[in-house]
Amino acid sequence: AAPQSLSNAVWSVARLHEALGEWQGAQGAAGTAQRSADHQHASAWALQVLQQLHAAVPSANPSTQDLSNALTAVAKLGCTLDAATLAAHVRLTLAAAARSEPSAEGALHLAATLLALSSLKQPQQQAAEGGGDEWSAGDLLKEPVDDQPEEDPKAPGTASADAVNAALASYRMQLMQELRRHSVDASPKTLAHFWLGLAKLGLKPDAETAGALVLASHRHMHDMTPDALAALAVSVARLGVPVRPRWIDRLQAAAYESASQGTMLLRARCMLLWAGAKAGWELHREFVAGMLPGPRLMS
Repeated sequence: AAPQSLSNAVWSVARLHEALGEWQGAQGAAGTAQRSADHQHASAWALQVLQQLHAAVPSANPSTQDLSNALTAVAKLGCTLDAATLAAHVRLTLAAAARSEPSAEGALHLAATLLALSSLKQPQQQAAEGGGDEWSAGDLLKEPVDDQPEEDPKAPGTASADAVNAALASYRMQLMQELRRHSVDASPKTLAHFWLGLAKLGLKPDAETAGALVLASHRHMHDMTPDALAALAVSVARLGVPVRPRWIDRLQAAAYESASQGTMLLRARCMLLWAGAKAGWELHREFVAGMLPGPRLMS
C-alpha cells in the first residue's frame, strides 16, 4: 500500500478506538474488559502497519506528514515501541524533513512528531492529564522529587520511554538542525508546540537552536493564543533556556494584552506567573497585577 494509505489507516483506527473506548467505558466491567482486548488487537495491528510503512522506503519515501500522522496515531493507541522501530521512525521522519524546503506545513508535522514522542515517553502522565488537551502542561509545573521510587521495568510505557530516549540520543543533532530550519516558517502555534514538545521530552536545545527558537517566538508572541503563551513561558523556564530582558518584556506585553481582553483563563495566568518565578525573571508590577485572578475567574 502507498505510505499515505498506511498512515491514514493507522490514524483512522486510532480515532475509532478512541470513540469505541468512550462507549465501552460506559458499559461497566464487561465494557472495560472488551476495551482491553480491543486495545491489544489494535496496538498489534498498528505496529505491523508502522513496519510496513518503514519497508516502503526507499521505493516510495513516506512524507513527513505520513510519518508524523502515523506516530501520532500510534501514541494515541498507547502502543509500546521497541527501540529499533522507534529509532527507524525518527530517522525516516528527519530524513523526510531534510528533503523538503522549510515551510509552515513541514514545521507543523515536525511539532506533531515531538508531541507524539512525548506522549510515548509519558503515557501514564498523558492519561492522567486527560490526553485530549493539546496545551496540557501540568507535568512541567511539577518539581522533581529526589526520593521518588525507581520505575518498574515491567510497568506500561517504560520500554517506550527508553526507546524514545535512545532515539533522541542518536538523532539529536539532526532534530536540532530541522528545528532551526523550520523555525523561520513555523506558525505561532507551531512554535509554541516546538517548545512544549522539547520541554515534555526534557530535551534542552543547543545554544544555536535555542537562539533560533527564541528569536522566532519573540517575533510571533503577539499572535499567540493565551494557552500558547503560557505553554511557551513554562517550557522556556522549565528547560532553563536564557532569554534577554526584551524577550521577557514582550512576553509580558502580549500576555497582558490578552488578559485585558478577557480571553485568558485562570490556568494560563497561573502558568505565566509560575514561569516567571521558576526562571527568576524580573516581572513588571503591572503585569503581575494583571495576571492575578479577579472574583469572576475565582468563581
